[in-house]
Amino acid sequence: MGTRRDIRQAIEQSKMNESNVNILFIEIFIISIACGLTFQSWWVFGCLFIGLLVSLNVKILSHILIILLSIGWGGVGFGIGILIDSTGAMIILTILGLLIGFGIHISGLQWINDISDN
Repeated sequence: MGTRRDIRQAIEQSKMNESNVNILFIEIFIISIACGLTFQSWWVFGCLFIGLLVSLNVKILSHILIILLSIGWGGVGFGIGILIDSTGAMIILTILGLLIGFGIHISGLQWINDISDN
């Protein structure tokens, strides 16, 4: 009976990882667009977009990218805490943003590794 349960859990985990990788791809796309617009260059957009996608398949680069993107989510929580004008909210939202972002990014990276057999 345990095998059936394990298979069901693996399928559900795979579905969650697949939805989280979409968040990761959207973040990469938005970052590439923002940099392309900032530098007013299609080259910057294209090279950054392709470079970030390729970096997801290189173990050390993917871990660095995941950490940086998670810190970005912590920064979003920090900004929301500043808008609320509460030190406690700022600290809690920063930590929550960092941890939730890290969880989502690790889940998405797990899907990429499952698909590419890394």
